Amino acid sequence: MWRRGLGRDFQLYIMWCCLHGKRRPDLERLWLGTYFPVDKTMSRYRSHPFNRMIHVTDRYSESEQKTSEAYNALSTHVHAGNGISVRLV
Repeated sequence: MWRRGLGRDFQLYIMWCCLHGKRRPDLERLWLGTYFPVDKTMSRYRSHPFNRMIHVTDRYSESEQKTSEAYNALSTHVHAGNGISVRLV
């Protein structure tokens, strides 16, 4: 379990990365250590409804999909370009 701050209004308490049904702590560490701090879309989670799945591509604008280092990582070596996120209560 991690608790990382992003600005003053966003806290990440738990994050699990799973690939093919198996948890991948190595991808969690890679994401949190490298891409989480530079992902501009993380602060947008506050406006997403609780308990609803959000497709990864829906978090990024079309221009962000072309330029975002975090999105590029999700699409390639983190294997989450077709993933989902959910904001839990």
